[in-house]
Amino acid sequence: LFADQRATGPWSFFPPGTEGYDYFHQKIFRQYATEVVPVDELDPPPPPLPPAPKGPFPTWAENQGKGRPADSGRHPSLASRLKGAGEDGLPVYVVLIEDHHESMFGDGKSLDLQAASLDRERAESIAGRPHSQYETLSLRKFALRLSGDRLVSRDYDPQRYEHYPLESVLALLERELRAIGEVAAGQAG
Repeated sequence: LFADQRATGPWSFFPPGTEGYDYFHQKIFRQYATEVVPVDELDPPPPPLPPAPKGPFPTWAENQGKGRPADSGRHPSLASRLKGAGEDGLPVYVVLIEDHHESMFGDGKSLDLQAASLDRERAESIAGRPHSQYETLSLRKFALRLSGDRLVSRDYDPQRYEHYPLESVLALLERELRAIGEVAAGQAG
Protein backbone atom coordinates (compact mmCIF):
# COMPACT_ATOMS: atom_id res chain seq x y z
CA LEU A 1 0.00 0.00 0.00
CA PHE A 2 1.36 3.40 -0.98
CA ALA A 3 0.29 6.56 0.84
CA ASP A 4 0.90 10.09 -0.38
CA GLN A 5 2.97 11.67 2.38
CA ARG A 6 3.89 15.01 0.84
CA ALA A 7 5.21 16.37 4.11
CA THR A 8 7.87 13.63 4.30
CA GLY A 9 8.29 12.69 0.67
CA PRO A 10 6.18 11.86 -2.34
CA TRP A 11 5.13 8.33 -1.34
CA SER A 12 5.48 6.04 1.64
CA PHE A 13 5.22 2.28 1.19
CA PHE A 14 3.51 0.21 3.89
CA PRO A 15 3.87 -3.54 3.36
CA PRO A 16 1.13 -5.86 4.62
CA GLY A 17 1.63 -6.73 8.26
CA THR A 18 2.75 -3.29 9.38
CA GLU A 19 0.88 -0.91 11.68
CA GLY A 20 0.86 1.67 8.86
CA TYR A 21 -0.76 -0.77 6.46
CA ASP A 22 -3.34 -1.73 9.07
CA TYR A 23 -4.07 1.94 9.82
CA PHE A 24 -4.74 2.86 6.20
CA HIS A 25 -6.57 -0.42 5.56
CA GLN A 26 -8.95 0.39 8.42
CA LYS A 27 -9.47 3.94 7.16
CA ILE A 28 -10.35 2.67 3.69
CA PHE A 29 -12.27 -0.55 4.26
CA ARG A 30 -13.69 -0.29 7.79
CA GLN A 31 -14.26 3.38 8.45
CA TYR A 32 -14.92 4.44 4.87
CA ALA A 33 -12.80 7.53 5.58
CA THR A 34 -11.78 7.97 1.98
CA GLU A 35 -12.91 9.87 -1.06
CA VAL A 36 -12.48 8.89 -4.66
CA VAL A 37 -11.08 11.81 -6.60
CA PRO A 38 -10.01 11.47 -10.23
CA VAL A 39 -6.27 12.07 -10.55
CA ASP A 40 -6.75 14.86 -13.09
CA GLU A 41 -8.77 16.82 -10.48
CA LEU A 42 -5.96 16.87 -7.92
CA ASP A 43 -4.01 20.10 -7.70
CA PRO A 44 -1.13 19.60 -7.72
CA PRO A 45 -1.27 16.12 -9.21
CA PRO A 46 0.47 13.39 -7.24
CA PRO A 47 3.88 12.22 -8.38
CA PRO A 48 3.95 8.91 -10.25
CA LEU A 49 3.96 5.79 -8.12
CA PRO A 50 7.38 4.20 -7.70
CA PRO A 51 7.75 0.47 -8.31
CA ALA A 52 6.60 -1.63 -5.37
CA PRO A 53 9.52 -2.93 -3.31
CA LYS A 54 10.19 -6.63 -3.58
CA GLY A 55 9.50 -8.80 -0.54
CA PRO A 56 9.66 -10.80 1.49
CA PHE A 57 8.40 -8.42 4.13
CA PRO A 58 8.35 -8.94 7.90
CA THR A 59 5.33 -10.78 9.27
CA TRP A 60 2.68 -9.13 11.45
CA ALA A 61 4.26 -10.68 14.56
CA GLU A 62 7.75 -9.52 13.57
CA ASN A 63 6.42 -5.99 13.13
CA GLN A 64 4.99 -6.21 16.67
CA GLY A 65 8.40 -7.21 18.08
CA LYS A 66 8.60 -11.01 17.68
CA GLY A 67 12.21 -12.18 17.70
CA ARG A 68 13.48 -8.75 18.73
CA PRO A 69 15.02 -8.65 22.21
CA ALA A 70 14.23 -5.61 24.34
CA ASP A 71 16.73 -3.61 26.38
CA SER A 72 16.30 -4.55 30.05
CA GLY A 73 17.65 -1.12 31.06
CA ARG A 74 14.38 0.42 29.89
CA HIS A 75 12.45 -1.90 32.23
CA PRO A 76 14.56 -2.24 35.41
CA SER A 77 11.78 -3.48 37.72
CA LEU A 78 10.81 -6.15 35.22
CA ALA A 79 14.45 -7.18 34.68
CA SER A 80 14.92 -7.47 38.44
CA ARG A 81 11.84 -9.68 38.72
CA LEU A 82 13.06 -11.92 35.89
CA LYS A 83 16.59 -12.38 37.32
CA GLY A 84 15.71 -15.43 39.40
CA ALA A 85 13.18 -16.89 36.98
CA GLY A 86 15.64 -19.15 35.15
CA GLU A 87 15.65 -20.30 31.54
CA ASP A 88 11.86 -20.66 31.32
CA GLY A 89 11.26 -17.11 32.53
CA LEU A 90 7.87 -15.98 33.77
CA PRO A 91 4.46 -16.13 32.12
CA VAL A 92 3.05 -12.84 30.83
CA TYR A 93 -0.71 -12.46 30.54
CA VAL A 94 -2.05 -9.99 28.00
CA VAL A 95 -5.67 -8.82 27.95
CA LEU A 96 -6.97 -7.78 24.53
CA ILE A 97 -10.18 -5.90 23.88
CA GLU A 98 -12.19 -6.52 20.74
CA ASP A 99 -14.33 -3.68 19.50
CA HIS A 100 -17.19 -5.45 17.69
CA HIS A 101 -18.01 -2.33 15.71
CA GLU A 102 -14.49 -2.35 14.26
CA SER A 103 -14.51 -6.12 13.76
CA MET A 104 -17.79 -6.28 11.87
CA PHE A 105 -16.33 -4.27 9.01
CA GLY A 106 -13.66 -5.61 6.72
CA ASP A 107 -11.71 -8.82 6.90
CA GLY A 108 -10.64 -9.36 10.48
CA LYS A 109 -10.92 -8.56 14.12
CA SER A 110 -9.79 -5.42 15.87
CA LEU A 111 -8.00 -6.58 19.03
CA ASP A 112 -6.16 -3.95 21.05
CA LEU A 113 -4.01 -4.10 24.16
CA GLN A 114 -6.08 -3.48 27.29
CA ALA A 115 -3.79 -4.70 30.08
CA ALA A 116 -0.76 -6.88 30.83
CA SER A 117 0.29 -8.61 34.03
CA LEU A 118 2.62 -11.23 35.45
CA ASP A 119 -0.26 -12.22 37.75
CA ARG A 120 -2.62 -14.72 36.09
CA GLU A 121 -5.47 -14.06 38.53
CA ARG A 122 -5.28 -10.30 37.99
CA ALA A 123 -5.29 -10.72 34.20
CA GLU A 124 -8.17 -13.20 34.33
CA SER A 125 -10.09 -10.82 36.58
CA ILE A 126 -9.66 -8.00 34.06
CA ALA A 127 -10.56 -10.27 31.13
CA GLY A 128 -13.63 -11.57 32.97
CA ARG A 129 -15.13 -8.18 33.77
CA PRO A 130 -18.44 -7.56 32.06
CA HIS A 131 -18.25 -5.17 29.15
CA SER A 132 -20.76 -3.66 26.84
CA GLN A 133 -22.36 -5.69 24.09
CA TYR A 134 -19.90 -4.01 21.74
CA GLU A 135 -16.72 -5.26 23.42
CA THR A 136 -15.19 -8.60 24.34
CA LEU A 137 -12.02 -9.20 26.33
CA SER A 138 -9.69 -12.13 25.72
CA LEU A 139 -6.44 -13.39 27.20
CA ARG A 140 -3.10 -14.25 25.58
CA LYS A 141 -0.06 -15.73 27.30
CA PHE A 142 3.65 -15.90 26.51
CA ALA A 143 6.83 -16.47 28.50
CA LEU A 144 9.40 -13.74 29.08
CA ARG A 145 12.94 -14.23 30.36
CA LEU A 146 16.13 -12.32 30.95
CA SER A 147 19.10 -13.20 28.75
CA GLY A 148 22.11 -11.09 29.70
CA ASP A 149 20.83 -7.53 29.52
CA ARG A 150 18.00 -8.38 27.10
CA LEU A 151 14.36 -9.33 27.64
CA VAL A 152 13.46 -12.17 25.27
CA SER A 153 10.52 -14.41 24.49
CA ARG A 154 10.47 -17.43 22.24
CA ASP A 155 6.67 -17.82 22.17
CA TYR A 156 5.50 -14.19 21.83
CA ASP A 157 3.49 -14.45 18.61
CA PRO A 158 0.66 -11.96 18.04
CA GLN A 159 -1.67 -13.00 15.25
CA ARG A 160 -2.92 -10.68 12.54
CA TYR A 161 -5.02 -7.80 13.89
CA GLU A 162 -3.83 -8.44 17.44
CA HIS A 163 -2.27 -5.15 18.49
CA TYR A 164 -0.02 -5.79 21.44
CA PRO A 165 3.48 -4.66 20.52
CA LEU A 166 6.09 -6.19 22.79
CA GLU A 167 7.43 -2.80 23.92
CA SER A 168 3.90 -1.70 24.93
CA VAL A 169 3.41 -4.90 26.94
CA LEU A 170 6.79 -4.43 28.65
CA ALA A 171 5.92 -0.83 29.53
CA LEU A 172 2.65 -1.97 31.17
CA LEU A 173 4.48 -4.67 33.13
CA GLU A 174 7.11 -2.19 34.29
CA ARG A 175 4.39 0.22 35.42
CA GLU A 176 2.58 -2.59 37.27
CA LEU A 177 5.75 -3.71 39.08
CA ARG A 178 6.66 -0.14 40.06
CA ALA A 179 3.15 0.39 41.46
CA ILE A 180 3.43 -2.84 43.47
CA GLY A 181 6.84 -1.72 44.75
CA GLU A 182 5.48 1.68 45.77
CA VAL A 183 2.60 0.07 47.64
CA ALA A 184 4.98 -2.34 49.41
CA ALA A 185 7.34 0.53 50.31
CA GLY A 186 4.40 2.53 51.66
CA GLN A 187 3.22 -0.39 53.79
CA ALA A 188 6.74 -0.99 55.14
CA GLY A 189 7.21 2.68 56.05
